[in-house]
Amino acid sequence: MTPAFIAKLFRRPSTLILAGHPSTIARARKDALLVFLGALSRFNFCLATTIVAYSQRAIPERNLQGFGSKVVVANRHFVDTAYFAQRKPLSERAQIIGFIGRLSGERGIMEFVHALPSLAEDAGATLRFFIGGAGELENDVIAFIDAAHARLS
Repeated sequence: MTPAFIAKLFRRPSTLILAGHPSTIARARKDALLVFLGALSRFNFCLATTIVAYSQRAIPERNLQGFGSKVVVANRHFVDTAYFAQRKPLSERAQIIGFIGRLSGERGIMEFVHALPSLAEDAGATLRFFIGGAGELENDVIAFIDAAHARLS
């Protein structure tokens, strides 16, 4: 039983805060449980008192239009702007392009690494890249970068 079901059973409010999208991940992996995950998500949406999305774009992406007033968009994303304040003008900063996340197909990591040689050619020696993460494509990412580095050196 889901926590939302138990809350409903005891007539308690429940808030569902959307994070990852399991159906998208399952679709990218061609997972046989895709239909089940979609149904479970819809079931939880129906049971929740409030559904919190992090942007307006998430509403159609997650098919939340039918849930009306129970869907709210978070007005804050809990970033400490005092800590993450601008300290250096943009023109004085290093040119770094990065990817931090799961190294898997649904995250687009291979599209990102395939674009790196073209970006490096256009920008010259001042551009640097950073990739942080782990996942099933980690060895593919490393192999592609090693091969591209050998071609560009």
